[in-house]
Amino acid sequence: MSVGELFILGFFGKTVPAWLKEFAARYGLGGVILFDYSCQTQKYDNNIESPEQLRALCAEIAALPSAPMVFIDQEGGLVRRLKHERGFAPLPSAKELNGLSPQEKRKILAASFGELRALGIQQNFCAGDRRRLQSGQSQYRQGQAGLLGQDWRGRGKRAADERGRAPRRALDFV
Repeated sequence: MSVGELFILGFFGKTVPAWLKEFAARYGLGGVILFDYSCQTQKYDNNIESPEQLRALCAEIAALPSAPMVFIDQEGGLVRRLKHERGFAPLPSAKELNGLSPQEKRKILAASFGELRALGIQQNFCAGDRRRLQSGQSQYRQGQAGLLGQDWRGRGKRAADERGRAPRRALDFV
């Protein structure tokens, strides 16, 4: 393993920039994370435009030396990099999803996770506690995409989770 394979990097643009190709060739690369919003331009004009464009971008990333994984943060609701308005499958918020029957949840999650895999995205960061992450894990296995759970309890606006528990760890691999 080369040192670069320990890194997950992001970039601005709809194609892989020259500096990232050079980095991957020289050091290797563990992964690339994609975003729709750009802090530079303060617009939704970063890496994601349409399913066709994203599929091509993911293929370009996969062709880099060390075949880096592609990551995204597709939680549903307000935290969606793949927007329905741009041609991607709809994904409700966690609150909306919890109001559905188990069969409806499985259908929606299977479609979403299958879409990620078909686009060339191998790993998705998602929010939630361990129980919610474990229930979604079987859907990820069926869709052949990885699930990385973010356990950010107590960060940002909340001092504790819904049961009054203090923060645990920043990233919880399930």
